[in-house]
Amino acid sequence: MLINDTARLNRLPQWIRDAIDASSVSDRVLNRRNVPRQCAYLVCEMRIVDDSKATPQSVKVINVSSGGIGFIARRDLRVRTLVRITPDPTCIPDGTPVVGRVMHCTKGAEGFKVGCKFVESDDST
Repeated sequence: MLINDTARLNRLPQWIRDAIDASSVSDRVLNRRNVPRQCAYLVCEMRIVDDSKATPQSVKVINVSSGGIGFIARRDLRVRTLVRITPDPTCIPDGTPVVGRVMHCTKGAEGFKVGCKFVESDDST
């Protein structure tokens, strides 16, 4: 982990930090980035932030880092859309939601592979 990422990592909810720390999988392709991703297998709920009528959907988190989160969704999401991701309470009872901005969304065999960059509360507008 980069030294300057320590402060960012400490601001993330505990369930994200646990997923990063618990991962023992190191994949050269995933870790060619400034902020290395760690494989994760979590079920979460995803909601579009600006759409109060949107139905939450279950997503499968596949990787996390101190900078963002990747997951598989059932529907296409537009780039720059803000989403709120909350862990399944049966797995992580006190999981604080995180907000991310969709950076990419591509159709795959299991659904849509989505990559989000975490945003601070003042960056969400």
